[in-house]
Amino acid sequence: TGGMRGDKKNGVGTMTTSNTKYSGQWLDDVWHGNGTYTNPHGDVYEGAWQHGQMHGRGKLTSHDGVVTQSTWRYGHLHGVATITKADGSSATSNWANGNIAAFF
Repeated sequence: TGGMRGDKKNGVGTMTTSNTKYSGQWLDDVWHGNGTYTNPHGDVYEGAWQHGQMHGRGKLTSHDGVVTQSTWRYGHLHGVATITKADGSSATSNWANGNIAAFF
């Protein structure tokens, strides 16, 4: 569901397949803006998207209850991330393009 411009998805809409779901903003047929994606494993990302990739502030909740709150850059952790395990313990670290740079 959602808006179309020509033959491309634009605006706000939802796409559901047999095992995934995206609900949020679209630009020229790609996820762009704010949205929520659930993958086949049950992991859920809520946050900013750019050109179909996690990009900007967001929260990733894994199927086993681990929550990662961070900034993402082209699909990779980038900047300060706080990772909270299901038992409530947490760690904060700095990331650069998907690679850990430092623990705090």
